[in-house]
Amino acid sequence: MALEIIFAPAAQKDVDSAARYLSARNPEAAANMLRQLDRTLELMSGRPFMGPVVSAGKYRDMRKITMPPYAVYYRVLGNSIEIARMLHHAQESERRKL
Repeated sequence: MALEIIFAPAAQKDVDSAARYLSARNPEAAANMLRQLDRTLELMSGRPFMGPVVSAGKYRDMRKITMPPYAVYYRVLGNSIEIARMLHHAQESERRKL
Protein backbone atom coordinates (compact mmCIF):
# COMPACT_ATOMS: atom_id res chain seq x y z
CA MET A 1 0.00 0.00 0.00
CA ALA A 2 1.47 3.32 -1.07
CA LEU A 3 1.42 6.06 1.53
CA GLU A 4 0.38 9.65 0.88
CA ILE A 5 3.24 12.16 0.62
CA ILE A 6 2.82 15.45 2.50
CA PHE A 7 5.30 18.33 2.33
CA ALA A 8 6.02 20.42 5.41
CA PRO A 9 6.19 24.13 4.54
CA ALA A 10 9.99 24.14 4.96
CA ALA A 11 10.34 21.19 2.57
CA GLN A 12 8.13 22.83 -0.04
CA LYS A 13 10.25 25.95 0.26
CA ASP A 14 13.41 23.84 -0.17
CA VAL A 15 12.06 22.22 -3.36
CA ASP A 16 10.79 25.50 -4.80
CA SER A 17 14.08 27.25 -4.04
CA ALA A 18 16.19 24.49 -5.61
CA ALA A 19 13.97 24.42 -8.70
CA ARG A 20 14.16 28.21 -9.11
CA TYR A 21 17.93 28.24 -8.61
CA LEU A 22 18.52 25.45 -11.12
CA SER A 23 15.98 26.75 -13.61
CA ALA A 24 17.68 30.13 -13.79
CA ARG A 25 21.00 28.46 -14.60
CA ASN A 26 20.05 25.27 -16.41
CA PRO A 27 16.36 24.50 -17.02
CA GLU A 28 17.17 20.90 -17.99
CA ALA A 29 18.93 20.35 -14.64
CA ALA A 30 15.86 21.70 -12.84
CA ALA A 31 13.57 19.34 -14.75
CA ASN A 32 15.92 16.42 -14.01
CA MET A 33 15.96 17.26 -10.29
CA LEU A 34 12.15 17.36 -10.16
CA ARG A 35 11.90 14.03 -12.03
CA GLN A 36 14.44 12.51 -9.64
CA LEU A 37 12.42 13.81 -6.69
CA ASP A 38 9.22 12.32 -8.14
CA ARG A 39 10.91 8.92 -8.55
CA THR A 40 12.33 9.09 -5.03
CA LEU A 41 8.93 9.98 -3.53
CA GLU A 42 7.25 7.19 -5.48
CA LEU A 43 9.79 4.70 -4.14
CA MET A 44 9.41 6.05 -0.59
CA SER A 45 5.62 5.82 -0.71
CA GLY A 46 5.84 2.07 -1.31
CA ARG A 47 8.77 1.45 1.04
CA PRO A 48 8.51 4.11 3.74
CA PHE A 49 11.03 2.57 6.12
CA MET A 50 13.82 2.17 3.56
CA GLY A 51 15.70 5.27 4.68
CA PRO A 52 17.89 4.96 7.76
CA VAL A 53 16.81 6.69 10.95
CA VAL A 54 18.71 9.89 11.64
CA SER A 55 20.15 9.85 15.13
CA ALA A 56 19.86 13.52 16.00
CA GLY A 57 18.37 13.86 19.46
CA LYS A 58 14.72 14.84 19.31
CA TYR A 59 14.64 13.96 15.59
CA ARG A 60 15.32 10.28 16.18
CA ASP A 61 12.14 9.32 14.32
CA MET A 62 13.21 11.15 11.16
CA ARG A 63 14.56 9.18 8.22
CA LYS A 64 16.82 10.21 5.36
CA ILE A 65 16.98 9.30 1.69
CA THR A 66 19.94 10.48 -0.34
CA MET A 67 19.13 11.93 -3.72
CA PRO A 68 22.52 13.36 -4.79
CA PRO A 69 23.30 16.16 -4.34
CA TYR A 70 20.28 16.40 -2.00
CA ALA A 71 19.14 14.59 1.11
CA VAL A 72 15.42 14.20 1.76
CA TYR A 73 14.47 14.08 5.45
CA TYR A 74 11.09 12.58 6.30
CA ARG A 75 8.85 11.06 8.96
CA VAL A 76 6.41 8.20 8.61
CA LEU A 77 3.12 9.28 10.18
CA GLY A 78 0.54 6.49 10.10
CA ASN A 79 -0.80 6.38 6.53
CA SER A 80 1.36 9.23 5.26
CA ILE A 81 4.94 10.38 4.87
CA GLU A 82 5.81 13.93 5.84
CA ILE A 83 8.72 15.38 3.90
CA ALA A 84 10.41 17.63 6.45
CA ARG A 85 13.31 19.06 4.40
CA MET A 86 15.22 18.61 1.17
CA LEU A 87 18.74 19.90 1.70
CA HIS A 88 21.65 20.23 -0.70
CA HIS A 89 24.78 18.49 0.62
CA ALA A 90 26.41 21.91 1.01
CA GLN A 91 23.74 22.82 3.60
CA GLU A 92 25.20 20.64 6.37
CA SER A 93 24.58 23.29 9.05
CA GLU A 94 20.87 23.36 8.10
CA ARG A 95 20.42 19.84 9.46
CA ARG A 96 20.55 21.22 12.98
CA LYS A 97 17.48 23.34 12.21
CA LEU A 98 15.23 20.39 11.35
